[in-house]
Amino acid sequence: MEAIRSPGPEAGVAAYSIRIPPVEFTESVVSSVGGHMERRPVPGTPFEVSTLGLELDPDPVAPPAADRQFVSRLREARSRGITLFDLARARVPARAERLVASAFPEPDPEIIVRVGRGTSPATPHHSPGRPPREEGALGGVDRLRASLAETRARLGANHRLLVEVHLEAATRLPAGPFLRAVEELAQRKEIASWSLYFEPSAEVPGAEVEGIEVSQLSTELSLLDPTLVRALDDRAASHPTTVFARGPFAGGRLDGTRFATDLSERRTSAGPVDVRTLRAEFAPVLRLGFLTAGRQRTLAQAAIQYLLTRRWVVSVLVPVPRPERWTEILATAEAPSLSTEQVAGIEGEGDGTHA
Repeated sequence: MEAIRSPGPEAGVAAYSIRIPPVEFTESVVSSVGGHMERRPVPGTPFEVSTLGLELDPDPVAPPAADRQFVSRLREARSRGITLFDLARARVPARAERLVASAFPEPDPEIIVRVGRGTSPATPHHSPGRPPREEGALGGVDRLRASLAETRARLGANHRLLVEVHLEAATRLPAGPFLRAVEELAQRKEIASWSLYFEPSAEVPGAEVEGIEVSQLSTELSLLDPTLVRALDDRAASHPTTVFARGPFAGGRLDGTRFATDLSERRTSAGPVDVRTLRAEFAPVLRLGFLTAGRQRTLAQAAIQYLLTRRWVVSVLVPVPRPERWTEILATAEAPSLSTEQVAGIEGEGDGTHA
């Protein structure tokens, strides 16, 4: 496939093919990463979490060797300073919980686990990318408590829980009683705290939902959507606001994984990739060449760094990287920070370069 070139002498070339080879980085981009990573407090709790969290969604069925590799990667992440493990989008939450327990059989006072609960009745399956339908949607506090007790039992020694709440618009179940049940468990310290998920295309929730104060939120957030970032800036200016940021790589456009599949993995019905669609999707990406000029950081690292310029972002949640991207993502804290001019360039208030 022809390379797509970004204008400007410093921007370079973004070349996308069906399989992207491992990226080579200079020492200034990826250096050795130790066990230190910035922590930020979770309001209303005594806990702090790493500013980089891992979204865990292991394959529903996998051979023992694959499970051992998964567990090994979790342990490596912990050794690099990651303390937040997010299971709220796992296709089979119970399996993900057991793998976390296998990775960390001994108590670790810094490990925090996020799980998902919502107002849909429990169903055995859910669509990829959608939150799991967990027990706890019906029956108020007692049902929710029982569901979370099962989760804690599967997690074993490390079962400090943050709960991501999903209010399903299609359900007939009222949101108010469910939110009150979650809040009651938080008040009783049976969970550390909870956050409300909202779709990035939806209106940012107000300070109260169904009469319940909401200060912690969760949504997909990336530097390709500065409008949503500014909307959350406005909320944070008038109400207590913290956000767990999902999807920092904008569907793979900012970390190269958009095309990290082999031709053999594409469905025969998928058809050829439309070049005009590609250009439309990647035009906003190509103008970001100023973020990687001089090879000081990768675009994926810049995507994480940008979200962390907002103090209301508690943690940026990323999928477990492929082996060839592992060091790159974990080395984000080692890359030079974004300058004021670069942040302004992202937000359309400048060209990202020094005046």
